[in-house]
Amino acid sequence: MSYNHKLVSAVKDNEIDLNQATWSLSIASAAYPGLATFAREVKRALRMGDLRVASPPGAGSYCYIYRPQDKYIMGRLEYDGEKYGVYSRTIENKRYNNYNAEHYTKSSKDMNKAVKHALAHLRPYKPVEVAHRRGAELDKFISSVPDQLRVTKQNLIRDLTRNYSQLATDTFEAEMRHLVQSGYRFMNPEIGEKLAKYFEVKQAHEEATNRKHDMVYLRVYQHNNQQLADIALLPHELTKRLEYNFAADYYKLAEQAEGVPIEQLGDNLIGRVSVLSMLQPEQGEPGIGFKADEDEFFVYPEAEPASE
Repeated sequence: MSYNHKLVSAVKDNEIDLNQATWSLSIASAAYPGLATFAREVKRALRMGDLRVASPPGAGSYCYIYRPQDKYIMGRLEYDGEKYGVYSRTIENKRYNNYNAEHYTKSSKDMNKAVKHALAHLRPYKPVEVAHRRGAELDKFISSVPDQLRVTKQNLIRDLTRNYSQLATDTFEAEMRHLVQSGYRFMNPEIGEKLAKYFEVKQAHEEATNRKHDMVYLRVYQHNNQQLADIALLPHELTKRLEYNFAADYYKLAEQAEGVPIEQLGDNLIGRVSVLSMLQPEQGEPGIGFKADEDEFFVYPEAEPASE
């Protein structure tokens, strides 16, 4: 089992008020009093303002900890009656394989030490981390235009030659291109039309394949009655590998900002987000951007992505 990136939206309905004693008293479990105390101490140590916890019905030994404006929870606090534990994506316990939950857990019988573990490892996701969670969908969108043109090109080759991969040798293909461009009248006009279409599609495919995809990732949300956005500027070299395992250099490659008021984004980005917001999740518009979710967008900062 790999790390469980749990959404805030999936846990917030089970939010608990740590200032009320009912949590620790109303549950028939010896673990709960220790867990409530642990959670209060972690919240006090983190000093993140509006920090909340949630405990699913029937969960007698753990609770989730998060900020309400975030996409994903920061992690999980645990207490089994003997040890206090912190579960977080930033923990790497090499005594266990990464498919084991213990790989992402630090535990201690001393609550003060466990609070220090929480202070060291519980942190909100940065915008580029949240963007990374959509890397596979983004790659599919970026690849869609070149893939469609490649199929069209292959179909034209097959129609002309019964071959699937190549119209002719490069030298002979160059001669045919010259004939088309010079206005040569083919004995069979249909062949001339198909060749012209082939060269048009081939050029479009090459341009789409080599296109740069510098993009802006935005997560738009409401917090304290204000519409805000978390932003990451993603250069082409990052968008093309965002689907792969998260790496530390992602932080260096992406400029990030959190809690930016929407009105400060500028007409260019606001306009493109407005266009994309009318689409369904995991749909996009070439030259405009891609809607990953109801609140997540990858936007081209200009009308058309630049070519090499």
